[in-house]
Amino acid sequence: MSGERYLLDTNAIIGLLRGSDPLLKRLKTAEWVGISILSQIEFLAFPNLSEQDKEYFSSFLARTDVVGLDRSQ
Repeated sequence: MSGERYLLDTNAIIGLLRGSDPLLKRLKTAEWVGISILSQIEFLAFPNLSEQDKEYFSSFLARTDVVGLDRSQ
């Protein structure tokens, strides 16, 4: 582990799910990867998400922390 921590925004999530090689390489060695609850909502609100898109995102969420809006987090 590199000790690097990443909080991804919606655009990074889309790039990752589309197979962005530079991002994939960077995240493979990350100590922690997370997204905000707002990014999760934004992604799921995109019109015309295919079932495959939803499956990829669900798989991604299983390996990622979702950070809520609570100040104590």
